[in-house]
Amino acid sequence: MNLNKFSSNFKQQILTNFNKFQIISDIRAYQVIKIRRGFTLIELLVSSAILISVLAAFLSTFNKTLNLSEQSRDTHLAANEVKNILEQIKAHDFDKIMVDYVSGGTPGNTFDITGLTGKGNIELIDRPALYGGGENLVIADPSWVERINFGGVVYDNKMWIMGGSSGPIPTVKGDVWYSSDGITWLQATPSANWQKRAGFTCLVYDNKMWVMGGVNAASIFLNDVWYSTDGVNWVMATAAAAWPARSAHTALAYDDKMWVLGGNSAGIFSDVWYSSDGITWTQATAAAAWGQRNLHASLVYNNKMWHLGGNFFGGTNDVWYSSDGITWTQATASAGWDQRMSHEAVVYDNKMWVIGGTSSGPFKDDVWYSTDGVYWTEAAAAASWGPRQSFLALVYNNILWVMGGNIDGVGISNDVWSCAGYNRLLEAVISFCWQDKSGRIIGEDTNFNGALDAGEDINSNGEIDSPVKFLELITDKDKLGKIYLGGP
Repeated sequence: MNLNKFSSNFKQQILTNFNKFQIISDIRAYQVIKIRRGFTLIELLVSSAILISVLAAFLSTFNKTLNLSEQSRDTHLAANEVKNILEQIKAHDFDKIMVDYVSGGTPGNTFDITGLTGKGNIELIDRPALYGGGENLVIADPSWVERINFGGVVYDNKMWIMGGSSGPIPTVKGDVWYSSDGITWLQATPSANWQKRAGFTCLVYDNKMWVMGGVNAASIFLNDVWYSTDGVNWVMATAAAAWPARSAHTALAYDDKMWVLGGNSAGIFSDVWYSSDGITWTQATAAAAWGQRNLHASLVYNNKMWHLGGNFFGGTNDVWYSSDGITWTQATASAGWDQRMSHEAVVYDNKMWVIGGTSSGPFKDDVWYSTDGVYWTEAAAAASWGPRQSFLALVYNNILWVMGGNIDGVGISNDVWSCAGYNRLLEAVISFCWQDKSGRIIGEDTNFNGALDAGEDINSNGEIDSPVKFLELITDKDKLGKIYLGGP
């Protein structure tokens, strides 16, 4: 500003005011500078909120990372243990897997893992469709007519059936049929030399087929013994064996002898007889330890004779064995299968099998097996051939065959079924469910009892689902080739 043109007083006043203004400006600038050295309350609150948010996010991320780490540890621990159990099952005796790794077995079908709160489950599922197992209808109506209480053997590389009845005793038969495939049946004779009969026994011994006892059309019990090498021509060994006439008995070939066990005529027998020629018979015991019994089953297994179930004023399910026919040892007083009579028992796949029958209730269609007579495994709860009694079961060409008999709700039949076995290719499904440290349940088994309870099957697949779940097919290496070839 040019002040020369103003008076001295006026210039002095302007300078004075200008200086005041400068001082005030300096003071205000100082105040602003002084205030900027700290934070206002609002700024502090905002800054604190931001810091807390950052810390919370950090802690949340840290906790999530920690939880993920713990979950990863738990999952890894569970997976390793499940893999170990799977390896244990694969190394186990294959024929005992379905006995030991099921409910009631040892070690059973559930397990715990140290360090985790939870429960593991082992489920073993037979996959017969993958190896041709299970039951298959061979023919619904073969050449021979329907019948019950008939006999049958495997001889000369063929299956043979003979005799029996189509209802009441007067319908008894004396025909003999054979087949090499279960489909085509040829009649060896419409009427064998022996009287028409039912409730008799037949076996193969000394390279011959034998027929013993039974009841004829006049309801007369028999104790004659016959044999044949061709099913056409039959020779009578004796018209009256030393053992009393009977039906509903069993007969075995064992220790180079033929044996007759139990049965009935006016009463129920508990005796055991043997012969090396079918003519001369010796009584091993008049009263076997298994007591009076008819409509029972018997077989030879593990170099012993076995007696299974039968009727004594009702069905039974005890199992006995003997190596001499005199002394009988009870393997179990109550097998896993229900009490029954008019059932069948065979040796197949190195095991003893019990099939069907009846008791005081409906006919049975279950199938069981055992390797020791004590522990029994259910191979099928409801076989496709249906509940039946007084039928025939044979083992031929490494296949189990079931034919004829009385089917519950259907009547007397002549259908023929085959089965290439059970539990030969197992799917092992092993899962583990647990509770993490936050209390969250991992998997569907929410109450940790090793089973699916109501409301737990979220995926509706009938299996316990979990992030840790292993599936693998297991078989016996000795059966591997047969399975892949579609054989028995």
